[in-house]
Amino acid sequence: MVSKFLPDSMKFGNMVSKATSDDEIPTPGYLQEELKRLTWDANSCSTLEDSMISRLEKKSSNVRLKTLRLMKMLIETGSPNFKRDMQRRTQAVRDCLHFRGDPHPTMGDLPSKMVRDTAQEVINAIFDTENTSERRQPPPPAQPAPAPAAAPASRPAASVPSGAPSSSFSSASSASSSQPRPAEPKKYTGFGSESFGVKGNDSAH
Repeated sequence: MVSKFLPDSMKFGNMVSKATSDDEIPTPGYLQEELKRLTWDANSCSTLEDSMISRLEKKSSNVRLKTLRLMKMLIETGSPNFKRDMQRRTQAVRDCLHFRGDPHPTMGDLPSKMVRDTAQEVINAIFDTENTSERRQPPPPAQPAPAPAAAPASRPAASVPSGAPSSSFSSASSASSSQPRPAEPKKYTGFGSESFGVKGNDSAH
C-alpha cells in the first residue's frame, strides 16, 4: 500500500513500478484505471511519463513489455495530453524497436520479439489521429444504482352502509342455503318391555 505521506512524484513512481514489475503477471486492472485517471492531471501526467520512460531503460523484457503495453493503453484511453506529450518523447520507445534481451529458458527470443512488436504498436498509436478528438474530458464517475420503485398503494376497502348486509355475510348465507340440509336423525324408540308383551308393573305380582 502506498503511503499518503509520500510526495506525489514518489507515490506515482511506485505505482508505475508496481504496474510494470519484473514478472510475467499482467498489470492489475485497478492499477490501469488509476493510472488512466492520473493522466487527466497535468502534474501527475508528467510524472507518469518520466517514470515509464525510465522503466523502458531496464534490461528486463518483462519490464519493457509491460511498460509498453501500459503506454499503449494510456495513449488510446487516457487524456489526449498524455498522447501529445509522448509524441515529443518517442526516443525511448524507438530504442525498443531493436531490443534483444537475454534468451528465455523455454521461449528463446520470443519475449524480445514481443517487446519489439509492441514498441511498433506504441509508435503507431502515438501518431494515430483517429479517436483523439472524442476524449476531451475525463470519464464520468460511476453513477449509483437507482433506488427501487415504491410498491403501489393498496386501495381502501369499500365501506358498507349502516344497516346494509355485508357482502361476506350475504355470500355465506347464499352458500349455506345452497347446501342440502342433513337428514333428521330417526327417533330412537328402544326396546322397552312392552315390545315383548311384558309389562313392568305386572312383574312384581
